Amino acid sequence: MTMNVIDNSPYADDASIWQKAAHGRTAASLHAESAAALRADSPDSALSLIEMALAGGAIDPVYRCHHATCLKILGRYSQAEKSYWDIIRDHPESVEAMQGLRALYHAVGQCGATPSPARRVQSPRHQTARHWHRKAARQLRS
Repeated sequence: MTMNVIDNSPYADDASIWQKAAHGRTAASLHAESAAALRADSPDSALSLIEMALAGGAIDPVYRCHHATCLKILGRYSQAEKSYWDIIRDHPESVEAMQGLRALYHAVGQCGATPSPARRVQSPRHQTARHWHRKAARQLRS
């Protein structure tokens, strides 16, 4: 039997790395540190900190929205859009997620990038209206 070094490595499981780093720290403190890192213009650190909180089991929409915001700031628009839609699906009453998604679409429009095609098809905001004029003409005739 051959032993695989990678399987026995402490780095084989990414979740354990995050849990060790977050040991003894609450999701609220990690969120506060992440917000401070964003204010200090360090979005990479902010993303790492909020991902530690999420890996530790923080499922509150506020933490998830902060994670999506970090992704947006780093220019990972398709990942941020998917995150916002996941939050809206799980928590339809989340005002933060709707505002974040609206800000994301505004940022995407400003920078010239487009949302990912896979999400565009599923997004109710991007439903196609092909041949709407034919449908309108049929309704006028009847």
